[in-house]
Amino acid sequence: MKKIIAGALIALPLMTTFATKASASEVIIRSGIRPTEHRGEFIARGRHRVFIPGHWQYRNHHRQWIRGHYEWRY
Repeated sequence: MKKIIAGALIALPLMTTFATKASASEVIIRSGIRPTEHRGEFIARGRHRVFIPGHWQYRNHHRQWIRGHYEWRY
């Protein structure tokens, strides 16, 4: 029973702070500000495969031949 009363006493100040409504004097309306421009809808570019020809590449301080392969590019 003591836990319930103690919980209610702790929760009472929190409930009163959240339950208050904002007064009209706190609301600020600025009519001089222009609305932001609407950006056009983003259209994703299509993905396509690109052939990467064979080439030498350094790996672990040694040159290694990388054979030609396809990669996905945007």
